[in-house]
Amino acid sequence: MNRFVVGLGALLLAAPSVIAQAEAPKTEKAPKAAKAGAKREKGTAHVRVLHALVDAPAADIYLDDKKVAENIAFKTISDYLQIDSGKTNVKITANGKTEALLTGSFTATKDAYLTVAAYGTTGKAMILSQNDNTGKADEKKARLRAFHLIADVPTVAVTTPSTRAKSGASNVIKQLAYGKSATKLMAPGKITLQLRADGKVLKEATDVTLEAGKRYAIFAVGKPDAIELIVKPAGK
Repeated sequence: MNRFVVGLGALLLAAPSVIAQAEAPKTEKAPKAAKAGAKREKGTAHVRVLHALVDAPAADIYLDDKKVAENIAFKTISDYLQIDSGKTNVKITANGKTEALLTGSFTATKDAYLTVAAYGTTGKAMILSQNDNTGKADEKKARLRAFHLIADVPTVAVTTPSTRAKSGASNVIKQLAYGKSATKLMAPGKITLQLRADGKVLKEATDVTLEAGKRYAIFAVGKPDAIELIVKPAGK
Protein backbone atom coordinates (compact mmCIF):
# COMPACT_ATOMS: atom_id res chain seq x y z
CA MET A 1 0.00 0.00 0.00
CA ASN A 2 1.38 3.42 -1.00
CA ARG A 3 2.05 5.90 1.79
CA PHE A 4 2.40 9.60 1.22
CA VAL A 5 4.15 11.47 4.00
CA VAL A 6 2.68 14.93 4.50
CA GLY A 7 4.89 16.28 7.28
CA LEU A 8 6.74 18.73 5.03
CA GLY A 9 7.17 22.38 4.25
CA ALA A 10 7.14 21.82 0.47
CA LEU A 11 6.79 19.02 -2.09
CA LEU A 12 7.75 18.60 -5.74
CA LEU A 13 7.43 22.24 -6.62
CA ALA A 14 6.70 23.00 -10.26
CA ALA A 15 6.15 25.73 -12.84
CA PRO A 16 3.87 25.26 -15.88
CA SER A 17 5.19 23.07 -18.69
CA VAL A 18 8.75 22.53 -17.41
CA ILE A 19 10.61 19.37 -18.46
CA ALA A 20 13.79 18.29 -16.65
CA GLN A 21 15.85 15.32 -17.87
CA ALA A 22 17.42 13.00 -15.34
CA GLU A 23 20.87 13.92 -14.17
CA ALA A 24 23.27 13.04 -11.39
CA PRO A 25 22.75 15.06 -8.21
CA LYS A 26 24.78 18.27 -8.33
CA THR A 27 25.15 21.62 -6.64
CA GLU A 28 22.41 24.00 -7.75
CA LYS A 29 23.46 27.22 -9.47
CA ALA A 30 22.26 30.45 -7.96
CA PRO A 31 18.80 31.24 -9.36
CA LYS A 32 18.52 34.01 -11.93
CA ALA A 33 17.39 37.36 -10.62
CA ALA A 34 13.69 38.08 -11.05
CA LYS A 35 12.63 40.63 -13.64
CA ALA A 36 12.40 44.21 -12.46
CA GLY A 37 9.15 44.85 -10.64
CA ALA A 38 8.31 41.13 -10.34
CA LYS A 39 7.29 40.04 -6.86
CA ARG A 40 6.50 36.49 -5.70
CA GLU A 41 3.77 36.23 -3.09
CA LYS A 42 4.48 33.79 -0.28
CA GLY A 43 1.73 31.39 0.62
CA THR A 44 0.55 27.88 -0.10
CA ALA A 45 0.18 25.82 -3.28
CA HIS A 46 -0.95 22.26 -4.02
CA VAL A 47 0.88 19.44 -5.81
CA ARG A 48 0.26 15.81 -6.74
CA VAL A 49 2.76 13.26 -8.03
CA LEU A 50 2.40 10.64 -10.80
CA HIS A 51 4.78 7.68 -11.19
CA ALA A 52 4.87 6.94 -14.95
CA LEU A 53 8.40 5.45 -15.30
CA VAL A 54 7.57 2.27 -17.20
CA ASP A 55 10.50 0.09 -16.10
CA ALA A 56 11.01 1.49 -12.61
CA PRO A 57 9.96 -0.16 -9.35
CA ALA A 58 7.95 1.66 -6.70
CA ALA A 59 9.58 5.02 -6.04
CA ASP A 60 10.55 7.27 -3.14
CA ILE A 61 10.42 11.07 -3.37
CA TYR A 62 13.01 13.30 -1.73
CA LEU A 63 12.74 17.01 -1.13
CA ASP A 64 16.07 18.73 -0.47
CA ASP A 65 17.43 15.28 0.53
CA LYS A 66 14.53 14.60 2.90
CA LYS A 67 12.17 11.72 2.04
CA VAL A 68 8.59 13.03 1.81
CA ALA A 69 6.83 10.14 0.02
CA GLU A 70 7.67 6.46 -0.37
CA ASN A 71 6.71 3.25 -2.14
CA ILE A 72 4.75 4.95 -4.95
CA ALA A 73 3.82 2.26 -7.49
CA PHE A 74 3.81 2.68 -11.28
CA LYS A 75 0.58 4.34 -12.54
CA THR A 76 -0.13 5.76 -9.08
CA ILE A 77 -1.03 9.43 -8.65
CA SER A 78 -1.32 11.06 -5.25
CA ASP A 79 -4.01 13.40 -4.02
CA TYR A 80 -3.10 17.08 -4.00
CA LEU A 81 -0.93 17.95 -1.02
CA GLN A 82 -0.71 21.46 0.43
CA ILE A 83 2.79 22.93 0.22
CA ASP A 84 4.64 26.17 0.76
CA SER A 85 5.09 28.23 -2.40
CA GLY A 86 8.67 28.78 -3.58
CA LYS A 87 11.56 26.76 -4.99
CA THR A 88 13.00 23.41 -3.90
CA ASN A 89 15.12 20.52 -5.22
CA VAL A 90 13.58 17.11 -5.83
CA LYS A 91 15.05 13.62 -6.20
CA ILE A 92 13.27 10.40 -7.17
CA THR A 93 14.77 7.01 -6.31
CA ALA A 94 13.71 3.39 -6.40
CA ASN A 95 11.98 2.47 -3.13
CA GLY A 96 14.53 1.93 -0.38
CA LYS A 97 17.47 3.12 -2.51
CA THR A 98 19.47 6.34 -2.43
CA GLU A 99 20.74 6.54 -6.02
CA ALA A 100 18.71 9.06 -8.03
CA LEU A 101 16.61 8.00 -11.01
CA LEU A 102 16.19 11.69 -11.76
CA THR A 103 16.62 15.07 -10.10
CA GLY A 104 15.29 18.55 -10.70
CA SER A 105 14.10 21.76 -9.09
CA PHE A 106 10.72 23.43 -9.32
CA THR A 107 8.88 26.57 -8.26
CA ALA A 108 5.26 26.79 -7.16
CA THR A 109 3.43 30.10 -6.98
CA LYS A 110 0.80 30.95 -4.43
CA ASP A 111 -2.55 29.13 -4.90
CA ALA A 112 -1.28 27.02 -7.85
CA TYR A 113 -2.47 23.43 -8.37
CA LEU A 114 0.31 21.36 -9.93
CA THR A 115 0.81 17.88 -11.37
CA VAL A 116 4.36 16.51 -11.41
CA ALA A 117 4.91 13.33 -13.44
CA ALA A 118 8.06 11.22 -13.56
CA TYR A 119 7.96 9.47 -16.96
CA GLY A 120 10.08 7.71 -19.57
CA THR A 121 12.45 4.90 -18.66
CA THR A 122 15.16 4.54 -16.03
CA GLY A 123 17.71 5.04 -18.83
CA LYS A 124 16.01 8.27 -19.92
CA ALA A 125 13.91 9.49 -17.01
CA MET A 126 12.24 12.90 -17.18
CA ILE A 127 9.87 15.11 -15.24
CA LEU A 128 6.87 16.93 -16.66
CA SER A 129 5.34 19.57 -14.43
CA GLN A 130 2.12 21.36 -15.21
CA ASN A 131 -0.06 23.99 -13.57
CA ASP A 132 -3.48 22.33 -13.73
CA ASN A 133 -5.32 25.64 -13.50
CA THR A 134 -4.11 27.03 -16.83
CA GLY A 135 -6.84 27.75 -19.36
CA LYS A 136 -9.96 29.70 -18.44
CA ALA A 137 -12.68 27.90 -16.52
CA ASP A 138 -16.14 27.70 -18.11
CA GLU A 139 -19.41 27.37 -16.19
CA LYS A 140 -21.13 25.59 -19.09
CA LYS A 141 -18.30 23.26 -20.16
CA ALA A 142 -15.68 20.96 -18.66
CA ARG A 143 -11.97 21.50 -19.24
CA LEU A 144 -9.93 18.40 -20.08
CA ARG A 145 -6.11 18.28 -20.07
CA ALA A 146 -4.35 15.33 -21.75
CA PHE A 147 -0.82 14.19 -20.85
CA HIS A 148 1.15 12.05 -23.35
CA LEU A 149 3.65 10.01 -21.29
CA ILE A 150 3.94 6.81 -23.38
CA ALA A 151 7.54 5.96 -24.23
CA ASP A 152 8.33 5.21 -27.92
CA VAL A 153 5.14 6.79 -29.28
CA PRO A 154 6.09 10.17 -30.84
CA THR A 155 2.60 11.69 -31.10
CA VAL A 156 -0.96 10.76 -30.23
CA ALA A 157 -4.44 12.19 -30.66
CA VAL A 158 -7.28 12.18 -28.14
CA THR A 159 -10.65 11.52 -29.78
CA THR A 160 -14.24 10.51 -29.09
CA PRO A 161 -16.10 7.94 -31.24
CA SER A 162 -18.24 9.45 -34.02
CA THR A 163 -20.68 7.81 -36.43
CA ARG A 164 -20.70 10.92 -38.62
CA ALA A 165 -16.98 11.22 -39.30
CA LYS A 166 -15.40 9.00 -41.98
CA SER A 167 -12.56 8.23 -39.59
CA GLY A 168 -15.05 7.09 -36.97
CA ALA A 169 -13.77 9.65 -34.51
CA SER A 170 -14.08 13.30 -33.54
CA ASN A 171 -10.84 15.03 -32.52
CA VAL A 172 -10.51 16.40 -29.01
CA ILE A 173 -6.75 17.09 -29.08
CA LYS A 174 -4.69 16.53 -32.24
CA GLN A 175 -0.94 15.87 -32.57
CA LEU A 176 0.01 15.74 -28.91
CA ALA A 177 3.76 15.15 -28.69
CA TYR A 178 5.48 12.84 -26.21
CA GLY A 179 6.18 14.56 -22.91
CA LYS A 180 3.62 17.32 -23.53
CA SER A 181 0.14 18.20 -22.33
CA ALA A 182 -2.71 20.11 -23.96
CA THR A 183 -6.14 21.27 -22.87
CA LYS A 184 -9.61 21.51 -24.40
CA LEU A 185 -13.08 22.68 -23.35
CA MET A 186 -15.72 19.96 -23.77
CA ALA A 187 -19.48 19.61 -23.41
CA PRO A 188 -20.47 17.94 -20.13
CA GLY A 189 -21.83 14.40 -20.07
CA LYS A 190 -20.74 10.76 -20.14
CA ILE A 191 -18.32 9.98 -22.99
CA THR A 192 -15.70 7.55 -24.25
CA LEU A 193 -12.20 8.93 -24.72
CA GLN A 194 -9.86 7.28 -27.21
CA LEU A 195 -6.11 7.47 -27.62
CA ARG A 196 -5.06 7.16 -31.28
CA ALA A 197 -1.84 7.04 -33.27
CA ASP A 198 -1.64 6.76 -37.07
CA GLY A 199 -5.43 6.56 -37.16
CA LYS A 200 -5.60 3.47 -34.95
CA VAL A 201 -7.16 3.24 -31.50
CA LEU A 202 -4.48 2.38 -28.97
CA LYS A 203 -6.67 2.51 -25.86
CA GLU A 204 -10.11 3.64 -24.70
CA ALA A 205 -11.46 5.01 -21.45
CA THR A 206 -15.21 4.39 -21.33
CA ASP A 207 -17.95 5.96 -19.21
CA VAL A 208 -15.93 9.11 -18.46
CA THR A 209 -18.23 11.64 -16.80
CA LEU A 210 -17.44 15.32 -17.32
CA GLU A 211 -19.27 17.98 -15.30
CA ALA A 212 -19.70 21.60 -16.35
CA GLY A 213 -17.38 24.04 -14.60
CA LYS A 214 -14.90 21.35 -13.54
CA ARG A 215 -11.39 20.38 -14.65
CA TYR A 216 -10.13 16.90 -15.53
CA ALA A 217 -6.88 15.27 -16.60
CA ILE A 218 -6.31 12.15 -18.69
CA PHE A 219 -2.86 10.59 -18.39
CA ALA A 220 -1.65 8.23 -21.14
CA VAL A 221 1.11 6.12 -19.56
CA GLY A 222 3.00 2.89 -20.20
CA LYS A 223 4.50 1.54 -23.42
CA PRO A 224 3.03 0.78 -26.86
CA ASP A 225 1.97 -2.78 -26.00
CA ALA A 226 0.71 -1.94 -22.49
CA ILE A 227 -1.02 1.46 -22.42
CA GLU A 228 -3.08 2.76 -19.52
CA LEU A 229 -5.42 5.76 -19.48
CA ILE A 230 -5.93 7.38 -16.08
CA VAL A 231 -8.70 9.97 -15.75
CA LYS A 232 -8.73 12.21 -12.67
CA PRO A 233 -10.27 15.50 -11.56
CA ALA A 234 -7.73 18.33 -11.82
CA GLY A 235 -7.02 21.75 -10.38
CA LYS A 236 -9.64 23.90 -8.78
